[in-house]
Amino acid sequence: MTETDATWSDWEDEPGATDPVYTVPVTDGIDWRCIVTDSAGNSVTVAPDFSEAAEAPQEPAASSQEPWEKAYLDFLVQDVLEMQGQVQEDAQYYLLYLNNDAIPELYINYGFTYAGAKICTWDGDQVNFVNVGAGDELFYYEKGTCFHVSGGRMDHYYDVVFQIKNGRIQEKVRGEWEVLSYEPEEVTYTWNGKNVSESDYQASLTYMFDYSGAKQAEDQGSYSYDEIRNVLS
Repeated sequence: MTETDATWSDWEDEPGATDPVYTVPVTDGIDWRCIVTDSAGNSVTVAPDFSEAAEAPQEPAASSQEPWEKAYLDFLVQDVLEMQGQVQEDAQYYLLYLNNDAIPELYINYGFTYAGAKICTWDGDQVNFVNVGAGDELFYYEKGTCFHVSGGRMDHYYDVVFQIKNGRIQEKVRGEWEVLSYEPEEVTYTWNGKNVSESDYQASLTYMFDYSGAKQAEDQGSYSYDEIRNVLS
């Protein structure tokens, strides 16, 4: 603040200040004065100090963004770049608690077969993911120990039970079944690579993942690309 910029309101909080007084000296400008009462009760005239006060360094505002949120956000930006810079309008984004820690997993369903879907985790350093089909169904228990993905196409289908260890998704068991013909109906089943009957296949799947009470990802609230970026920012 300079003398010529100053107004009474700039220094009206001077201790004991009453009315402003100014004189016009020989040089250009205005010589401001104010009348104050000192500790002895005498009225004295003082010149307010218009020099700029040194500002204390400001501490940077603490970020409320968690490390995993930043990691997912950076991953999404890179993911769009790998999609040739195009945000897929049909893509849906979910934050799901697929294991028993406090950090949700990011599930991306692009909405069309070519791109499929991704299940993403954060291991404390980086985002890891597995690719699944866009039409696959993801079943899970919130903060449970494993989750199940069921899908396939063109007469070849699969059921995979995953678990998350140290921030990485691991395949626990895999079952596959294939329709060889419809008339007469002929279907083959394998469980962890071994041929099994249909009843053994279903029994093994139910043993590894109990559907009663399980949630389905697509039934949970999803976000658009802009919405998920706002949530993670």
